[in-house]
Amino acid sequence: MTKEMITQPTAYCAPTHKMLTQVWRELCERLDPIIVRRQEQAHRIELMSGGVIEGWSLDDPNALRGRRYKRVIVDEARLVSDLEHTYFAVIRPTLARLRGDCYLISTPAGLDGFHALFQRGMNKESGWSAFRFPTHANPYIAAAELDDIKSMLPATVYAAEILAEFADTGLTVFRQDDISAAEDGAIGETAPITGRRYLTSVDVGRRQDATVIATVDTTADPFQLVAFDRLERIPYPVIQARIAERARAYPGRLIIESNGVGDPLIENLDVYAEPFVTTAKSKVQAIQSLQLLLEQRRYKARWSDQARRELMTYQWDDRSLTQDCVMALAIGAAHMRIPTSAGIW
Repeated sequence: MTKEMITQPTAYCAPTHKMLTQVWRELCERLDPIIVRRQEQAHRIELMSGGVIEGWSLDDPNALRGRRYKRVIVDEARLVSDLEHTYFAVIRPTLARLRGDCYLISTPAGLDGFHALFQRGMNKESGWSAFRFPTHANPYIAAAELDDIKSMLPATVYAAEILAEFADTGLTVFRQDDISAAEDGAIGETAPITGRRYLTSVDVGRRQDATVIATVDTTADPFQLVAFDRLERIPYPVIQARIAERARAYPGRLIIESNGVGDPLIENLDVYAEPFVTTAKSKVQAIQSLQLLLEQRRYKARWSDQARRELMTYQWDDRSLTQDCVMALAIGAAHMRIPTSAGIW
């Protein structure tokens, strides 16, 4: 806790109300012995020293207008919508009266607005300062833990989350070298073999989307994609029959995206299927699982033209791109048993 926070008006800002609430609770607990007045709804505390700390959610940055602070702290700044505009048009004016300063703190993620402001700090003549600390600098986290995390995360994610690097390989998620390397040693379409373990994952198409059924032999590492179908303009009863046929031919786990039309399809199947609920979080985890397997050369496949095209062009936020094949492969990857130094991920 700095002197300015104890004796001067300070603002703590989070990208969302939920993030603000989590940190605000901890802040109040730590300062409890010196708090003389606390307003929960306003996220405001007054201290024995005369200082005031206010908490703000930047869901609506304009709420800060008209305030004055000696210090503003923006946590996870990269998640703030239109960060550069929010800083220069809203936050910076609140510091003018008291000649205050601002801390923009965040995990980096690509060449975005936070990166642009960070670059200002790299310029010594700008009057700004930039600092970067990898997680290894934290004395409370064991090096062995970080080594284990490294084996579990894609390279670009590890670089950002642990090394605090502005890692950027372009807009696409999967690297061309990894996609091509998957075909080295791939056995391609293969009939089921007794005694082998299989995992079948299905991305169910909606409206004009295709339904993709992907089956992987998970008996040994590297895993092998052994059956793959992309079904377009086919009635759901036919799709249902094809899924059941695949599951009986290649015994093992059957994972089906359950959102939307997937739910009734699962209910009407005469074979057991596990539902996969696609949320923002589960989708990222699934994509990262596939990304990691490809990077580690632990996923082998002879890609169809469509699958290769989708992998080459897949982007996190571009919903206009076709991604049926990628999601089917990712759902399967998310359910594969991936050994790490600490056990199974």
